[in-house]
Amino acid sequence: MGSLFTGLSIAANSLDAFQHAINLVSTNVTNSSTPGYARQQVVLQAESYDSYSSVGGGVGYAGTVDSRDQYAERSVQQSVSRQGEATQRAKDLTRLEPILPIDGASGISTALDSFFRAFSSLATAPNDTTSRQLALDQAQQVVQSFHQASETLDQAKLGTQQDLADQVNQVTTLAARIVSINKQYEQNFNAASDPGLNAQLAQSLEQLSQYADLTTLKQDNGTVMVYAGQALLVNGDKSMPLKYVFGSGVLQDAQGNDASTSLRSGSLVALLDQANNVEPTLETNLNLMAQGFADRVNSTLQAGVDQTGNAPVEGLFSYTAATIPAPPAVTAYPAPHAAKTISVNPLQPSELALADPSAPGGNALAVQVANIQNAALVGGATLTQFYGNLAAQLGQSLSNAKNDQTTAESLTAQSQSLRSDLQGVSLDQEAINLLEFQRSYDATSQFVKVINQLTQDLIAMLQ
Repeated sequence: MGSLFTGLSIAANSLDAFQHAINLVSTNVTNSSTPGYARQQVVLQAESYDSYSSVGGGVGYAGTVDSRDQYAERSVQQSVSRQGEATQRAKDLTRLEPILPIDGASGISTALDSFFRAFSSLATAPNDTTSRQLALDQAQQVVQSFHQASETLDQAKLGTQQDLADQVNQVTTLAARIVSINKQYEQNFNAASDPGLNAQLAQSLEQLSQYADLTTLKQDNGTVMVYAGQALLVNGDKSMPLKYVFGSGVLQDAQGNDASTSLRSGSLVALLDQANNVEPTLETNLNLMAQGFADRVNSTLQAGVDQTGNAPVEGLFSYTAATIPAPPAVTAYPAPHAAKTISVNPLQPSELALADPSAPGGNALAVQVANIQNAALVGGATLTQFYGNLAAQLGQSLSNAKNDQTTAESLTAQSQSLRSDLQGVSLDQEAINLLEFQRSYDATSQFVKVINQLTQDLIAMLQ
């Protein structure tokens, strides 16, 4: 009789183990599309059996194993970080593209060409009032083209600053979410093996990695320390938020140290480079063009006389003349707002000084202004060449950024696919597991029925 009840005990333990296994299959299947979820595997173990006393034996439930692969997770985070940087860089450069159009229908280069053609016409008819007015009108078009370029650049700079502020806020939000998960790990040791909580942590880290390259250190109690570059973001139950002052171009850690120098990838790297290098360099080059153009035209006309034989009282153009040091990529020191403040002075057509003092009514100065188009004014290049080089550099940088983005997206997809192969839920495999455990459960149930029948027969014999 004792052996029969022992068999029932073994069967009961086995049924419990197989029920755990079936429940785990159900959990895997229902979470197959849950972001960050890693497949859970049941651990079944053979229970010890004492053949002398016929005690124990059967199969028992020994917990679950998380299939999460830390190398695969790290690989995905690195890929996402590089993709975040490439995507942000392409976005930032796209905002700058309208500043330097090369379609021949708009932009600074087109306005300059029209201006110099107007003065070429004056070379043949220097005293024609209509031609003189056209020259003044084309000068105004040049001014407007510089203003439009500056305004577009200002809008791009504002967009960069807004993106920086928004993304730092996103980093702070994600860091706070990780801190919340850490607190749950601290409060309950068993939480470290909670697949749902681990999925939330993995997903939060992946989202955070798009902004900066991460280093994650797992502690014995299940909590994590998270670094962005060398800046500590999360330390157990404490969040260490990054700081960014709008318009400063400086990213600081919680202690006030410069956090940008240690960042190697992520969208914040692209934004900081855009704010501190790309945009200031482009602005300086626009100012160089505006100042070089205005100064040469003014100095040329200054040597002439107008239709009445008088020397000019003021130049054709004016701009704010204060200077500031140029960015490292530019060797000259232009007026900081020349492109933004350049303007046409209120001259009448007759006041254009197009003649040499020795030949009043002539065209000598009109010819010299027209020839400025071929003069090396900026960095040893003509205005057209300088503009073309800027547009080509921007176009090449944008093309490279888009290619990098495509490559990064492909690498991210590959790393995510590898991670899915290692730790993702396969519905086909789970179906096989379900059949296996269900059959084991059914077989054990049949074993219980046999023992039940034997027990009843034995009782009947004893009556």
